[in-house]
Amino acid sequence: MKIETYLPLFPGFYNSNLDEYIDSLQESELEHINSQREEKGLDPIEWGDCTWNNKELMVKISKSFCNAIESKLDELIPTASILFQEIISPKFYNYSTDSVNIEIDIDIDKVKGLLEDNKEEFATYLKENYSSHEGFTSFHPNTYEDWMEEFDEKISHNLGSALTFLLIHEYTEEEVMFDVMDKIHSDSCMAECENYEELTA
Repeated sequence: MKIETYLPLFPGFYNSNLDEYIDSLQESELEHINSQREEKGLDPIEWGDCTWNNKELMVKISKSFCNAIESKLDELIPTASILFQEIISPKFYNYSTDSVNIEIDIDIDKVKGLLEDNKEEFATYLKENYSSHEGFTSFHPNTYEDWMEEFDEKISHNLGSALTFLLIHEYTEEEVMFDVMDKIHSDSCMAECENYEELTA
């Protein structure tokens, strides 16, 4: 069954390990540009002299993230497949960060079965993540029974949350993110300086 939801465990590009990763890619590209300039007797430039194509890089990283999560989910729910749709970025980063919209083809009955098998742990997850408190108002139930009753009605959100729980329950967030970053590295995501030719001419 194909469902539109959000990409589990995606941390966004603001003050995250992905943000740091992009910084490191740009630093490497800047060093390369300055080495080219040095060979031509030109003075070194700074980061701000480059016109960075961050949008395309963020899409590449997000697609690699999708592929890595798909592989981890496939170990739990065989034949699960993820299609990247778009990156959603907030106007301000005070209370939220970037998210990735996806379309996932997955066995919903299998997902519900895994949640039932881990009912107590999932109930704790819901209580910890969907209980209203000062500064946060939850628009979703925080009990297992109410959540499952609304699962199909609010599936675009609930599926993403359920998959997040299943991933961190079966593995750890650190284990998943290690595989994600390994996939991003192997896909050779590179920083692109749009005015490279101008800077190295």
